[in-house]
Amino acid sequence: MVEEFEEGKDDGQSCPEDSPALPSRLARKSVHRPYDETSSSVHVMPILSEHLKTSSPSVNEYLENIKSCIQIGEKCKSLLGPNALEKLFVDPQTGEVLITNDGATAIQYMVRFLEFGILKKQVLFKKIENPIAQLFVDLSKSVDKQVGDGTTSVIVLAASMLEEALKLIRSGIHPMRIVKNYSMFNDIIEQHLTRFQSFKVNPFENNSKKLILQLVQTTLNSKFSSISFPKLAEIAVDAMTMASGDKNSIHVLKLGKSINSITFRGASSDDTQLLTNQVLLNTNFIHENEQEGMNLLSPKLALLLFELDKPKQKNSRLDEHKQIDSSQIDRILKEEESYIKKLVVQLKKLGATLICVQENLAAGYQAGISDAAKYWLQKSKITSLKPIAKNDISLLSKAFHVSPISSTEKLQEIIESVDKNEKSKYLTEIAYAKHVHIGRQVYISFGQTQNQSLLSPISFVILNASTQSSVDELERAFNDSICIVENFFKYPILVPGGGACEMSLSAYAQFLMSQPSQKYSPLQQVIMQSFCNALESIPHVLCQGFSSEVFTPSSILNELRQIYVECFERNQSSPFSGIYLSNRTIDPLYSSSSPIANMKERGIFELLHGKISQMKMALQTVQRILKIRQCFILMHPNTIESSQHEPQHH
Repeated sequence: MVEEFEEGKDDGQSCPEDSPALPSRLARKSVHRPYDETSSSVHVMPILSEHLKTSSPSVNEYLENIKSCIQIGEKCKSLLGPNALEKLFVDPQTGEVLITNDGATAIQYMVRFLEFGILKKQVLFKKIENPIAQLFVDLSKSVDKQVGDGTTSVIVLAASMLEEALKLIRSGIHPMRIVKNYSMFNDIIEQHLTRFQSFKVNPFENNSKKLILQLVQTTLNSKFSSISFPKLAEIAVDAMTMASGDKNSIHVLKLGKSINSITFRGASSDDTQLLTNQVLLNTNFIHENEQEGMNLLSPKLALLLFELDKPKQKNSRLDEHKQIDSSQIDRILKEEESYIKKLVVQLKKLGATLICVQENLAAGYQAGISDAAKYWLQKSKITSLKPIAKNDISLLSKAFHVSPISSTEKLQEIIESVDKNEKSKYLTEIAYAKHVHIGRQVYISFGQTQNQSLLSPISFVILNASTQSSVDELERAFNDSICIVENFFKYPILVPGGGACEMSLSAYAQFLMSQPSQKYSPLQQVIMQSFCNALESIPHVLCQGFSSEVFTPSSILNELRQIYVECFERNQSSPFSGIYLSNRTIDPLYSSSSPIANMKERGIFELLHGKISQMKMALQTVQRILKIRQCFILMHPNTIESSQHEPQHH
């Protein structure tokens, strides 16, 4: 729960950092209400005060909250660019070690152990998160989900905006004035980048694959996977191109993830591979003589949602009779075997040669295949897999366009139907079903026919790395890659990378301020200049990754800014200039000693949709943070009692 600023009436006082209380400009509007003995709020407020921990309303705590966000941005600068380094995190409780270059993951771990401002001297939780800094985690997660790239740059940009805003607040400008004037950049960002820096690409043209590959490689340039496994970008592009941009058709198997995947450790990342037009299931055939080297060609597949076992009842027939003789037992067993035999005969009449049974039923029983069913299936030359999960049934149903048979009654209805189309809905011919050895495990591979692969393209990516942390990092890099390609198919408009968009936007805003026709007030000009300084933090971080005795980051930045300023003054088209750091030592085309180059010629691209989203989301998050005056943490009564007995840290 947060309390936000309301702009005061007095605009003439300053706001020094060491002020013991907020000046009148930063004070909240006080609302005086007459005391009412019958009002329930008189009784509610003492109760709330026992369950709330609040931060101080002083300006010092307000500035400290902003500083905590700026510190996170400073820590993330080393993660930005092709010369970026990685972060190593150690969980103090579990001892878990995480090595990552992924911005969203790193920020989540940074904030995880960050104590909140005024409460940092009180041990209220073993892990207490800074509620202001937590907004940075949400920002990074949102960018990761919507764009797939830019999780680091959006945090660096937002932190730079806060740093510039902090300078303005210390100079006496009210935070609400900064917030309101920052809003005018929403339109400037979209209009300028769309008109000046973007170019459209047809994703279905033959030469578009090269651009998509360069786009993904730009995303992976800062990842360790770009060095350890350079083919990852090509695998991601091939998989998404085959799936026509549908990320749901790609499976990177890992238990507990929303996207199914198979990952292995103890192997080389060079063993990472793309398997197309087939479905992999971690199961085996049910008959022992079929559990190694089995290869079925053109089997007819049927999916069953019921078990091949005796019918389940609330009370079995053995429970209904307290005393029964041997003849009755034989009769019961014969009836159950006859029931199972009837089901197998119906499957034979249907024409199935391969069946998959779901392991869980809606009734709550665990589906299975009895020994009697195994015998009759083998005698009828019907191959069966061990019972598989509901998700696997759904995957097979989608990949092969076959509907599962829901019950024994439905099976009987299909057999008796004279409509051939009705049977074809529940039985389909697939290319093959065979054993596949992946790592140390055995999988069953179901192959798609040509028509099935055209209707529902399916691909599996097998990720290999030497350690678990490497596997996880490789998976994060691959997920970023397919997200980028998916967004490219939705919004096929590119912009240059290497800080070109940020510097272009900064130069354009400064150009607008210099135009007599654009009448900006002195306050607006100061705020616009601070926004421009924040934008230039991205190319400035990239310049710091360039090692040279001749060129300093400041001189490179001034040169790049001058290129765009002259471009606007002469009304020329975009030069697409940015900071080029990739493959500087081996690129034969790179002849200049300066890192400034044409990003379009160098193949350094970003998505226009992603770049606009990053800038706008960073801007809106900064506006939100600047409006937060005071924080409230709702405490559980038991937590408060326990915290009162703990020693205070001074």
